[in-house]
Amino acid sequence: MKLYFYGTSRRENREETGSGVISFAVPDIGFVFRSAHRGTSSECEYQALLSLCLFVEANAGVFKGQNLEFLGDSATVVYQVGRTAVSTHLSGRALRGLSTDGGVPSRPAGVLERIRAFKKKLGFSVHWVPVLENRAAEQAALHPTVKNFPLSEKLDTSFLEAFKLKKSSDSGLSSF
Repeated sequence: MKLYFYGTSRRENREETGSGVISFAVPDIGFVFRSAHRGTSSECEYQALLSLCLFVEANAGVFKGQNLEFLGDSATVVYQVGRTAVSTHLSGRALRGLSTDGGVPSRPAGVLERIRAFKKKLGFSVHWVPVLENRAAEQAALHPTVKNFPLSEKLDTSFLEAFKLKKSSDSGLSSF
């Protein structure tokens, strides 16, 4: 089953913190999540992947027995998550201050370690796709769902509590 993640900042300088968006999509069950998020593009990308991991964990019954393939358009995130050792080049800047527990900043490498722990626990692979093929990206909103099957159980969206839905000063973003 293909699951897509996407994150970006609305700043022109990708290293500058600003209003951004995180998103993930699971086309096979017709589910898309999108939320405003403050951070650099890299921080948003990692937060999107972490949110997808939390969603899959919370809905383990839906994904049981599936070959999970997480797809994102960030070569950096795909490379970092796939590596066995933490890169000191990326750990300080791109991962600083990411939220892992309801808004509490993590230590820099902690986010990557947590995603890798989810990768081991959930058994997913992670691969790169071009942004135009990333179903979680804003441009992908026009893509139809690949297949839609009735779910035998209700989806658990408790992971959303970590986002404490807030009003955004950017009229182009919504919290959910």
